[in-house]
Amino acid sequence: MSVPDANIPVPDVGACALCGSPLGADDERCRMCGMVVGIGPGNPNPFSRGALWATIGGLVAIYVVVLVIVVVLN
Repeated sequence: MSVPDANIPVPDVGACALCGSPLGADDERCRMCGMVVGIGPGNPNPFSRGALWATIGGLVAIYVVVLVIVVVLN
């Protein structure tokens, strides 16, 4: 496996929405902060509303189960 040459210029396609560091044309994540390039102002949110509600529902279900266990054991 070869290591890419650090002296090769990478074309600038913009800046990271989080930290403002320059991004290359084929960057999927920011090199400085690790933020995904596709997230930011003017780009759609990659997380669907259904996934958000499913996550919230799962957390509420876990909370209720733990609450019931605590009440039963006390």
